[in-house]
Amino acid sequence: MIPLRQQQDFVGSLHILLQRLYPHQHPQVLEQMLERLEPWQPRLADASARLRQQPEVTECDAMLITYGDTLINDGEPTLRTLMAFLDTYVGELIPNVHILPCFSYSSDDGFSVIDYQQINPVLGQWRDIRHLASEYGLMLDAVVNHISRWSRWFQGYLRGEEPWRQYFIEADPSLDYTMVTRPRTLPLLTAVQTAAGQKHVWTTFSADQVDLNFAEPRVLMEVMDVLLGYVENGARFIRLDAVGFVWKELGTRCMHLPQTHAIVKMIRLVFNTLAPGAMIIPETNVPHQENISYFGSGSDEADLVYQFTLPPLVLHSFVTASHTALHGWLQRLEDCPGDSMFFNFLASHDGIGMRATEGILSDEDRRRLMQQCLDNGGRVGYKSNSDGSQSPYELNISYIDALSPPTASMDERIGRMLAAHFILLSLQGLPAIYIHSLLGSGSDFHGMQASGVSRRVNRGKISWCDVQRVLEDSGSENSQQFRRLLDLLAVRRREPAFHPRSPQRVLDVDSRLFALQRTCHRSGQRLWCLANLSAETLTLPLPDEAQDLLQGKAVAEVSLGAFAYAWLKLPAEAQSA
Repeated sequence: MIPLRQQQDFVGSLHILLQRLYPHQHPQVLEQMLERLEPWQPRLADASARLRQQPEVTECDAMLITYGDTLINDGEPTLRTLMAFLDTYVGELIPNVHILPCFSYSSDDGFSVIDYQQINPVLGQWRDIRHLASEYGLMLDAVVNHISRWSRWFQGYLRGEEPWRQYFIEADPSLDYTMVTRPRTLPLLTAVQTAAGQKHVWTTFSADQVDLNFAEPRVLMEVMDVLLGYVENGARFIRLDAVGFVWKELGTRCMHLPQTHAIVKMIRLVFNTLAPGAMIIPETNVPHQENISYFGSGSDEADLVYQFTLPPLVLHSFVTASHTALHGWLQRLEDCPGDSMFFNFLASHDGIGMRATEGILSDEDRRRLMQQCLDNGGRVGYKSNSDGSQSPYELNISYIDALSPPTASMDERIGRMLAAHFILLSLQGLPAIYIHSLLGSGSDFHGMQASGVSRRVNRGKISWCDVQRVLEDSGSENSQQFRRLLDLLAVRRREPAFHPRSPQRVLDVDSRLFALQRTCHRSGQRLWCLANLSAETLTLPLPDEAQDLLQGKAVAEVSLGAFAYAWLKLPAEAQSA
């Protein structure tokens, strides 16, 4: 093992990044950072060995997104209940799991973290995290733009104690903050009483979530310790929540600043050096071009980037029964640089983001999506703009209810939901499925109304006994959707053309048909991925006889009923349409 200080490329790269962040104190900050990182080299030896044994992300991979306490079994730590669900019903078909913030918290369903290093006792302990990581590829959340006002750090700040006195951003409310990007309609600054009198601190998301001051080098070092601790405890993936906001500079949007990118690059650099194979995924719910800026060169910043454009465009395709917007976007989609890839999803604990549709969907199309959400019982969340106006930020509704009203027939609801996930599983990148989508859960309107929190609509808790009862009932809507979605995953993992970086190309066919060609990057084998976006029956002749992977038979043409789909394997020499 080469000591960290003797790795000249690493030290040189680290120095350059610190110089960008702290131009007037970078020599001493470099020394302090190296002192902070050196003890991690032996500590991460076991984690590094484990990560090196992990295969690359392939067509066999998918990820489950879930809270650690979505499934509840009375008296049992909920991480153990989750493990039982995975082992019993999912297994290798979804070999990775993203546990949303699993630490002690004060609000926002975990995103106001009190202690980054203490597992919420309802979920279990670190040994439960490590056990989960021993069987599944684990993603943990790093909520490091902000921390709970009830944290030890912020309470120390209020008392004027070191080192926490410099950990938060004090602001002058008389200054102009209109340029600052606002993801909420809540006030940006919050008044607090400190040992030195009243101060105003920066609170991007809520008064209970106080932004950290990354202009203070000790904050960056604390956060690096937190992230490396997650890797030590089994994490293969680290999600950087709201990372686009971490660096503030008055007179700018305070979003995606060069210093923010430098911090992400530094995390990647440290991971590549101390724990090669650990991957980072920035969470940036923003327009597409801003989002993909976090790829960097493909080897120096994000390993994966969220595909926030996908959920609203797939929804729009079914609302309009047309592939026009989705195909148009896919045709313009750039190849991911280097070894990076997209992280594809349709639903999550948050709503269906609308910012990614800016410049892609017309205002009328966006209004149509919002109206469908409202008609089906959901709500629309807004953000504040610099001119004082508000614009749509997200749709708060479960994905199955966004696609079909609860009054629709079981066949229609299942059909639309499965066809949407068929599209998800057909695209380049790593697919991720939210647990409520996997289980076919509808919107938790009662939880939303009782709490007054719109996002609670897709964050319901479910009894483990109820899950078992429903999934064992082959006639239930939930069970049928669940089994058929797992069937899709089983077929997908057998086809190298679904490798996350295998080429994809849109096919020019009927506008009511999602049509994509994937090509195996090794053999040249072609797969046609077809999904009917409408309730009509569509027939398509094929250029050559193909193998229908879902039906298990050879076909010369394909006929797709309402919301039906097909994966068709064509000979390698077949000409595409």
